[in-house]
Amino acid sequence: MVTSIATLTIPVEYAELPAIDLPEKKFALTFRNKRRPLRYAWSATLLINPALSNSPVQGLQLGFNVEKPLGTKWYLGASPSFHMRVNERGYSKFGSHTSFGFAAREETYGLQANSLQFLRTPIYIARSYGKHHLDLGVAIDLLLGARGVLREVTIQDKDVEVVESLESGWISTADMQSLTTELFVGYKFQVQPNLKTGITFFYNPGRLYPGLPNSQGQIFHKWYMGLQAIYYVK
Repeated sequence: MVTSIATLTIPVEYAELPAIDLPEKKFALTFRNKRRPLRYAWSATLLINPALSNSPVQGLQLGFNVEKPLGTKWYLGASPSFHMRVNERGYSKFGSHTSFGFAAREETYGLQANSLQFLRTPIYIARSYGKHHLDLGVAIDLLLGARGVLREVTIQDKDVEVVESLESGWISTADMQSLTTELFVGYKFQVQPNLKTGITFFYNPGRLYPGLPNSQGQIFHKWYMGLQAIYYVK
């Protein structure tokens, strides 16, 4: 007896599954997207002090800015700069000399500064509100040199009266503060994608000049402001 077995064939369809990215690939892509490049800019600041009697211009600052984005709105910056202050009136050093004629006469001499040169490094944190930017920071100043005049003076309390002006040129800064700090807060407006302008207010909490020979402090303007322009090259 012959037994025959029938074979039943059932067609099977294979569905194509969608491709799935590995988690580490997604993480790497997200990490790359969050990296933001540094920005570089030239900056110039005209220093203004309305308290000055003869001219409100107090100096000029030229620097190069480097900014690191901390997100979509926050960024951190530094701006190594050459900082020059003019219309100064402080005395960097005093000395006395006794001359003898018909009577002994004591003469007091002082080196009065006209302009000061600094190497300045402002460090700041800033936030943008669209085209408006606010920044807050501290500036570290290294005194490089000073030009001024040797004068014969008389001193009454905190007032220094000039008797005679003698020589002018570079003066000694050995008795001045060589390293000082200033606090500042500023506002900038985005005029163009590569250009910002604004105003900054500076405050010097310390002292720059030594005291007078009678142990009185010298008058020093601690507040001033700057009109600033920043042009981004990258």
